[in-house]
Amino acid sequence: MSVTLDLTRLFFIISGSVCLSSIAVFLAKGKAQRFLLLAFLAGLAWYSGIGAADPAVSLEYVLFYFIFFLASCLGFHFSKIVFYPMSSQIGRKVPDFLGDMSKGNGSLTLIFVYILLTFFPLVWPEMRILKLIYPGVPNLNIAFGDYLNPQIDVTSKLLGYIKILLTPFFYLSLYRLRKNLLLISTVVFLLLYLVYIDHDYIGRGTVLSEVGGLIIAIWFLKPNYRRFIFLFVASLFPIIVYLSYWYGNFRIGGNIEGINFWDAVSSLLAQELSFPKRVSMRLLELGTRTNLAKYFTWIVTLPLPKFLTGGFDIPQFGFNISEIVLGLPTGSVGWYVVLPGLVGESFYLYGPHFFWLHGFFCGFLACFFVRLVERVPQFLFLYAHLLILFFYYLNRGGIFSLLPRVINYFLLFYVFIFFIIFPLRFKPAPTILSDEAQNSLSQTPT
Repeated sequence: MSVTLDLTRLFFIISGSVCLSSIAVFLAKGKAQRFLLLAFLAGLAWYSGIGAADPAVSLEYVLFYFIFFLASCLGFHFSKIVFYPMSSQIGRKVPDFLGDMSKGNGSLTLIFVYILLTFFPLVWPEMRILKLIYPGVPNLNIAFGDYLNPQIDVTSKLLGYIKILLTPFFYLSLYRLRKNLLLISTVVFLLLYLVYIDHDYIGRGTVLSEVGGLIIAIWFLKPNYRRFIFLFVASLFPIIVYLSYWYGNFRIGGNIEGINFWDAVSSLLAQELSFPKRVSMRLLELGTRTNLAKYFTWIVTLPLPKFLTGGFDIPQFGFNISEIVLGLPTGSVGWYVVLPGLVGESFYLYGPHFFWLHGFFCGFLACFFVRLVERVPQFLFLYAHLLILFFYYLNRGGIFSLLPRVINYFLLFYVFIFFIIFPLRFKPAPTILSDEAQNSLSQTPT
């Protein structure tokens, strides 16, 4: 796979993206809004913009990219106005409710429970605890087969769902450990190792997103460390890229011998920049669209248990996009999951005339989550997690990758916030007294 970039077109795309994002970020209020908007737009430019400098990508797509980019900015700033009252209410009540979080064992208990829930699949329904010492070899084919044909008992499903609901509270609880960065790092890497042991596989995106979120949180927590963090990440970046390419080949049983460093870097960058050429142009040329009614039904039914949604005809949208792009049925030889990128996904959802609606919605959604956390210092690690979601997951995997994470995972968290803002107040029931008792109470004592 290769990407050839026209330098003139590349300069135009980068200049236009920087200009639009600079204006949008300048108009945002506060660091939280600016950083998340910048992360969202940077991901959009990286995955859907730069690759459009390939001469094989039409100029029409470049125009669509900039329209989508502008619509995303407008959606963000419209959402900023709509959710200002919510942000104000949260800022007045939630920080005081949470307190300093430096004392008490509630947060520590929740972190411990979250680790136990991640560890549980190693002891139920099959005892696999020895894999902690003798881990398996990563195999994407087996992991994907388990995903297509899950064999999960009721107990595992229930505990897995509890873990999903506790995820935002886990990130919130990490704030309790903010003065012990070594302990926080240990918790994060332990969880990643347990996930790998459970599946004999862990996605590169999962590792980079969790470690990236940790680095972002430390960046905000320790201003004096920022120069060191920058130099550390910059020096390791080429190695990370190389290891990412090496792991990508190793997990599918590919040849890993004699991989040249620069060939690995260029191949991985070509893969990450190929969304416009490989996916978006294909979807635009074919003009195949999904059924919007089914798309909105999917959104509405996301929070519901699967046994309640079995009667709805809801397709696997990500698999459908893969079938369109590859021209192969799901599960056949040569078929794999194609990540769409945001602009390409917008063609699939709304077509070439209303694709910009998807950009407006994504920008609107991004600012909603900023408004949810921006005024609460204790939400720092949750905010760092959201930065990764909107930079990486949304721009690479599309809305079908993001929404399950911000709807299903945050359900209990939304209830938590709601009852802090609107606490239940129970009025005592009126007491009916006899006339004699009322006269007695009304007498003034001497």
